[in-house]
Amino acid sequence: MVPFVSLAVLAVLPFSLFVAFKFRSVYLKTSDVNIGYLYKSFLFFSIGLVFLSLPGLVVNDLKIIDLAYDIYPFFFTLAIAFFVNITFEIMHRAAIKKIIFWLLVAGGLFISVIPALNWGEAKTVYDGTAVFWEDTRGVLVNIVLGLIMTVPSFWFLLFFIWNGILGKEKAVKNRAFLMATGMAFWLLLGLNDYIFGAFLNNAYVSVVTSVFGYAFVAFFLLAIKQQPQSFNA
Repeated sequence: MVPFVSLAVLAVLPFSLFVAFKFRSVYLKTSDVNIGYLYKSFLFFSIGLVFLSLPGLVVNDLKIIDLAYDIYPFFFTLAIAFFVNITFEIMHRAAIKKIIFWLLVAGGLFISVIPALNWGEAKTVYDGTAVFWEDTRGVLVNIVLGLIMTVPSFWFLLFFIWNGILGKEKAVKNRAFLMATGMAFWLLLGLNDYIFGAFLNNAYVSVVTSVFGYAFVAFFLLAIKQQPQSFNA
């Protein structure tokens, strides 16, 4: 049987790691704290992808698979927390930045630790030659997960659209719009995976999610190629 989701995620993982370390090399040159946040965002996003790629490729035990599905949202939450940090850093709102960051971290712990304590078994679903697994998080935790994935992302999206509109330098405007577009694909990825995925074919959802994942990473890679590369420039 083919672990479709794991293979789709594994296709995105090297690309995401490449972008993470691209941001790291820029950060080492510029010492720009926001570039550092982008590096951490993509690093934690990549770690989350590692956990998502384990089922069927590395582990087959249903309890371990469910645990992997319980853990990965925490790293995605850390990724979005560092993305949001960028907006408040630009606005010079250090206190708000800390509050929102730790609220998101707490939310990430909630959606990962509570389900993990159940120590349940993932549900196996077969679709032709493909095999899929469904988590046992429950409705409440999935609602919280959906809110954490979408509300901060929507804030980031709106912030950089507005930042692009107000920007005076071409490079600043381009970077803002590219980052907003990248985050739009993160939103689409979340909607496709957590909402529309409940009504659509598993293989279709996996393919579309991986395409959105590529687009999300690609637009941020394009954004960092804009000059100046530092947000402080």
